[in-house]
Amino acid sequence: MKNLNLFMCCAFAVMSCSSDFPTYNDVKKQPEPVQAKTANEFLNSMGVCAGIDGRGETVEPSASDNMGSAARFNYVGVRWMRAGTEGSYRSDPVELAASRKKLMDSMYRFHELTGAKFSFGIGSGAGGGKAELEFMLDCANELAQHGMLIALEGANEPNNFPLGGNGGNGYDGTPGGGGDTWLGVAYQQRDLFELSRSSKYPYLNNIPVWSVSTIGAMNDNVGLQYLTIPDGANTKMPDGTRYATHMNCHNYAFQNEGEWAKPNDNQTWKHSDPTSNNPGDGPYVNFGVTWNKNFKGYTNEELANLPRVVTETGLKVFGNFSEEIHASFLMNIYLSQFKRGWSNTAIYILRDRVDEDPINITYGMFRGDNTKRPAADCIRNMTTILADDANTSLNPGTLTYVIPNQPSVVHDLLLQKTNGKYYLIVWGEKYSGGKVNATVQFGQKVKKVNVYSPRESADAKQTMENTDAITMTYTTNPYIFEIEP
Repeated sequence: MKNLNLFMCCAFAVMSCSSDFPTYNDVKKQPEPVQAKTANEFLNSMGVCAGIDGRGETVEPSASDNMGSAARFNYVGVRWMRAGTEGSYRSDPVELAASRKKLMDSMYRFHELTGAKFSFGIGSGAGGGKAELEFMLDCANELAQHGMLIALEGANEPNNFPLGGNGGNGYDGTPGGGGDTWLGVAYQQRDLFELSRSSKYPYLNNIPVWSVSTIGAMNDNVGLQYLTIPDGANTKMPDGTRYATHMNCHNYAFQNEGEWAKPNDNQTWKHSDPTSNNPGDGPYVNFGVTWNKNFKGYTNEELANLPRVVTETGLKVFGNFSEEIHASFLMNIYLSQFKRGWSNTAIYILRDRVDEDPINITYGMFRGDNTKRPAADCIRNMTTILADDANTSLNPGTLTYVIPNQPSVVHDLLLQKTNGKYYLIVWGEKYSGGKVNATVQFGQKVKKVNVYSPRESADAKQTMENTDAITMTYTTNPYIFEIEP
């Protein structure tokens, strides 16, 4: 995670954030056809960060971890895990072979128990140069061969974890990140992309490549704010250098100090915005105008249409952020991110770290002792209600509806399952307190609506038949309406 206080000081020098979020649907009065996404698309977007077999976690129950990472993953029901080779590289060939076997055995066992797929990267502070990069790509190529890989990922937060550590070797002798030049990071990411498209790693040739994270911290303009450096960009790297297919952000929905250190209305929605209206560490301050040195990249219009992912986001339980608000935030983060065009979102973190300073140990859906926070049950309920056959394709249809005079703190997402039913998710973000009413008006009477509240359970709490409208009261949680047209 970035230095939040430094980020906020710099970010406001390069962008202006609107204090009023518009009621984006209040002029639409008549029901109109709305295109659904598939339930599987949404479920496939849902990921987590966690230790698989390390940092106090083991795949299966053990003396040090009486639940196991696979059981925690299965409990919440998300579909992918952020993983990689961090800490596994060894310069000695014999030690490297043993380390590789341990890593891959853990990955295979975790996949066998969960069905999870993985994003895979080189992690934080890699100091082994191109040899370490090729080690990561070799492991990733094997995972891709077995259908277990969704993406490759660049270096994790080089501002906080410079390549090789502070004063280390960088990338084969070129410093990378921290307070030094970022050329080493650029060389590593360039090589990652080029090698992944080479005949050496055939199973990676069509795998998405996610960018380096927190590149808004760049000290010198090495062009990492671009997926491919355009002609005339005037960076330290050549025009045409290819880095990634997707922007990758760590857009945590809070700050340690200031306005966002307490709950605000639409907090998760605003932090999912891909443009300069995002008050946090979103695309604009990384790929539009970098927050540290104001290097220019993409326009707001371009940012809104570029592929993007989040490999870390979430909320720490502290101050005014209770465990109940934490649960609402995590549900709404997944929903807001997907609704606003992010293809993948990894929540930090599945279980509290047990090997870190206490300031970082209250993010988890599970506590360090494996007891559940409310978020674990809420996410489980949501994925259970929306569960669908991941191996069945669907060309989703449309449902005609409107939310007249839609309150600005109420948002909606339409999904469809392979059984033909629609799942309309409507959620509130009235984090400052109070509540609002909102009505879903259908174009005609629908046969049946089951109402679910994942905050409470995975069972329907109400059923309506032959209805053309649903009025509910919203605070900070979603309702899921299962609709038989």
